[in-house]
Amino acid sequence: MAKYADLTEQLPRFINLGGLAEVARELAVPRDEPEEPDDEFGPEWERFSLYHLLEGLGGSVGAVMVADHHWKDYARDYAEGIGNISHVETYVNWGRFADDLRVDYATVEITDGEFVGTWYLRG
Repeated sequence: MAKYADLTEQLPRFINLGGLAEVARELAVPRDEPEEPDDEFGPEWERFSLYHLLEGLGGSVGAVMVADHHWKDYARDYAEGIGNISHVETYVNWGRFADDLRVDYATVEITDGEFVGTWYLRG
């Protein structure tokens, strides 16, 4: 069974979306925006954070979301992880490669909660 901790395990660089629907059901995430809880821990904070994560996703699906501040490093790791990177060797500027790679990802804005920020999701 998926748990909230599974989603937050790789924060602040990634959000692992595996089991998101199961966790949302388990925590009974409301349809209407909940009030922000006083404490940033516990089930109320998790429900609040998941509500905003789901709101930001707006029905988009994917396995992992990459944080904006980690995007350039992710792009380089992605290219190196392919194995044969001859097709990206002409990219001397990793920022340019990261910008080009971003075209294949949806931008997701999370406005509140634990996952607040700009994220990129491959659909």
